[in-house]
Amino acid sequence: MGWGAISMSSLFACQWRRGDVPLRARFLLCVALFAAVFSARAQTTGGVIEEYLALPVVIHGYRYTLDTLVVRPDAVGRFPLALIAQGSSSPEFSPQDIRPDSFRSLAHDFAHRGWVAAVVMWRGYGTSSGSVRDDAGSCKAPEAGLFLSDHADDLQAAMISLAHRQDVDATKKALVMGLSIGGVSALTLAGRVTMPPVGVVINVSGGVYMDAQPFKPNPACHLFYDDLVIEMGRNASQATAIPTLWLYAANDPWFSPQLVWRMISAYRTAGGLAELKTFPPFQNDGHKMMLSEAGRRLLLPEIDRFLRAHGFPTWDERPWEGFLGQLSYDDRVQVYDYLRSGSTEKALARGQNGQGFYWYSGAPTAAAAREAALKLCHQHTNDACTIIAENFQLFSQ
Repeated sequence: MGWGAISMSSLFACQWRRGDVPLRARFLLCVALFAAVFSARAQTTGGVIEEYLALPVVIHGYRYTLDTLVVRPDAVGRFPLALIAQGSSSPEFSPQDIRPDSFRSLAHDFAHRGWVAAVVMWRGYGTSSGSVRDDAGSCKAPEAGLFLSDHADDLQAAMISLAHRQDVDATKKALVMGLSIGGVSALTLAGRVTMPPVGVVINVSGGVYMDAQPFKPNPACHLFYDDLVIEMGRNASQATAIPTLWLYAANDPWFSPQLVWRMISAYRTAGGLAELKTFPPFQNDGHKMMLSEAGRRLLLPEIDRFLRAHGFPTWDERPWEGFLGQLSYDDRVQVYDYLRSGSTEKALARGQNGQGFYWYSGAPTAAAAREAALKLCHQHTNDACTIIAENFQLFSQ
């Protein structure tokens, strides 16, 4: 990569001091410098554009870069921001092993619904700079608030940096969605002044646990979970006008339905707007529901319903109304299942003699989805088949 006129010395000459008069101007300049130095890898696939980058941020006066995947509509214009936060590391995976790719399909889902979707890693995760922030106190001296505040700092800084992108409409309210610690950190972020402002939060399997085994919370840590519940109320008191959706499985090994009910009750009592959907037990670990294609087939219909109810972008039903009205009941069921449940990239095929519909979802690319859908169609109909839809785009019939 050529450095051009920008040198590393000029990049790190950006100073951040309280009382520095041209602070905003300096920030904008530094964002531009970082963008030039840390070149992004962008590629177009199936109506969206993927971009991997080291996102420049400033947190409490210090500069970091956060490992980030941005997926945006392949169209001219500005779009609202959907910020996606992941969970924490585990014994199987170190923080450095976790990358934005794990939420790639989910980012595609939001981009196809009209958002600039950004999957952002925490400090110390993936290739992000800085150290992992995992101080939550102890069972006897809990600091759940400190833990959540540290992670909300990362999300807030990422939003500020992303708001200056040419494809982000910072005048529109943002969506923040998170898994596990990302879910409750998103709730903490909702109580802060951000740019763009947070408009809606989706908390999937959210929480923080201390010294626990799957399905076996440590009874000696009850003070920690009490502290977590108190933090939910504190968060809600700062974000009373922001609708939130809480999505959990009944067999979450870390956050039982009883604990979730305590958390959301505290949130509602403090004035927060919270809707809870608890799914039946999902496979052998409901906490990982969002990470699989089968889990997203459960989650996406609830998310779409919630976004429509609150006036936020999602896929457009109107182009499909006339087509669906021409179908038999059984065919309508198949097409509705495709539209509501399958995650992108996806494609819908039909035999030339009208022998039902066959679809494939969760493919890495639109081309792969088309190929898989055609193969399924041909296997079941022994007929020549045609792609009639790709993601939410219905082709001429």
